[in-house]
Amino acid sequence: MSLENISLKRVRRTYEPEAKAWNDNVLAVPWEDIDPPLHKVTIFSLKNVFFFSHATPVQVGALKDFSGNGHSALLEAPTGSGKTLAFLIPLMERLLRVSEEYVKVKSAPPLTRHVVGFIVSPSRTLAEQTFVVGRNLSARFPYNIQFVLCDGVVSKPRDAMEKMQSGPRGAGFFVVTTPRDLLDLCAQLNIGGRTESGVKLFSTPANRFVLVVDEADLVFNNGTMRGSVEKFVTDCHQARVKLDFCFVGATVSTSPFAQEYFTTAAKQFASTPHVISLQTDSSFLSQLQNRFVLCESHDFLSVLVQIINLHASKKHFVFFNDPKVLLFAHRLFRLLSDQSSRPLLYISNIFMMHEGMNESTRMEQYSKFLGHRTTSGKGPEGVQKKKAGEKSNQVFAGGLKRQGKPSLGSGAILLCTDIAAFGLDVRDVDYVYHFEPPATPQSYVHRVGRVGRMGLRGSSVLLLPVVLDKQAAVSSRERKTTTNRFNTITNTKRRGVEVTGDSSLKEDLLPENHRLFVTSLRELSNIEQFTLPPLAPIASTLRNIISGDAKLVKMAKEAAMKVCETSCVWFDPKLAVQSFLLD
Repeated sequence: MSLENISLKRVRRTYEPEAKAWNDNVLAVPWEDIDPPLHKVTIFSLKNVFFFSHATPVQVGALKDFSGNGHSALLEAPTGSGKTLAFLIPLMERLLRVSEEYVKVKSAPPLTRHVVGFIVSPSRTLAEQTFVVGRNLSARFPYNIQFVLCDGVVSKPRDAMEKMQSGPRGAGFFVVTTPRDLLDLCAQLNIGGRTESGVKLFSTPANRFVLVVDEADLVFNNGTMRGSVEKFVTDCHQARVKLDFCFVGATVSTSPFAQEYFTTAAKQFASTPHVISLQTDSSFLSQLQNRFVLCESHDFLSVLVQIINLHASKKHFVFFNDPKVLLFAHRLFRLLSDQSSRPLLYISNIFMMHEGMNESTRMEQYSKFLGHRTTSGKGPEGVQKKKAGEKSNQVFAGGLKRQGKPSLGSGAILLCTDIAAFGLDVRDVDYVYHFEPPATPQSYVHRVGRVGRMGLRGSSVLLLPVVLDKQAAVSSRERKTTTNRFNTITNTKRRGVEVTGDSSLKEDLLPENHRLFVTSLRELSNIEQFTLPPLAPIASTLRNIISGDAKLVKMAKEAAMKVCETSCVWFDPKLAVQSFLLD
């Protein structure tokens, strides 16, 4: 993949929603009214490139406290609140002011190959996304301010150095990299020394070198990544390179390592520290439906499949804690969507992204998911006019015909681990599902933050299977409770609802440890129980599909063991065996 193709990382909606999708409360101040005043070029870029007319609260705070030389900032704000621009705009404003002063003194534009800042991201995917935003922003600025990507895959340290050596001179380079590639790049830059190419770290009292650590809590909670950042800062201190810092994240306050190191490093380099913390997320996630589902263990897989089928023309994230559980779900979903006569899963576009994949394959899958178009016609959401025969069929709109093969939806599913939970900005995904409870509360916050960003609509569903006592369970396994042959997810008319009733379980039937977990979820976020619609009894069909595939049975057993390890707060061996239909 080339650098030019990375532009696919920023995918916006291709239609105008019928209802207003933006929440005006998240927009704090017009760009023209910000103090200190922004350069007119910055305002032009924000309005004409990103189409933002106002700044969010975190951007206002960052521009106030981080735009000045000799100041450092720790930014904590909810996911989707504009944190990337919150540190990119001050960086551009700093270098723009220095360049203008240079022109006044020298009567000529700055023509250098100086590296004036590093932006360190915990993952390559996030680094590429930040690079695209920075590149698009700087393209409208004078003095040739450039962003360079060094992620070890698309652009390796040697490639980044060649680009800076052979490219046009200008005011300076901001390098977007990862902790893994940071030290390799610094070795070629020769911190504190001279290089034949003229590319070097540049820092003066009037223009300090800036180190930005995105998702700082994730970086500093990992020993290897933390060590790379600390080694770079130590080398800069020994070489007498003056630094300013910016640590960014939605849950930075949960990492004592990040907070302590920010305070220590700012003091060591005589940089004035500022803490900008916006704890509440109500303004930014006001249109997010945050829900959990309690279901009987044997219905766990069938509930997930049929909830996804409800929105077969949308994009979905499905999060897992372990790649082995993800691989089981991937093979199962492939089989369910490839059924020749009557598929049980109405989405055939299934992608995956996890730590076990090599970086190139992972990026390819992610790019295909982002580039997938769910709209095929004109008008809101690409809805096409139905034929006369389709109009007479009252359940056709739900995606299922009474006779013949059901039509597959145009949506897509990304099965992923927490590698896709941090920082990725995907605007056309509406649904997030948690196949198992997240390992940490921070993971849950970041997973939910993939949807409902900046006031857009979104829905998060956490699936929680339970094993009920025989006396408490209404029925065991599957048992027809109505005279109807099918109570499908699309057949939700009055008669079906009255007969079937509410299929959701009540919290008072849960064991004590599970009730405590649900209570802790409510304390973490504004989460509500989701009332399930009438669902088709397909658990027996799923069991037959799993048992008929020897490889799938093996993968199901491995997945059952893994959920007991990674989600021990909820899963136990008995619950895992029943949830994966292995009993």
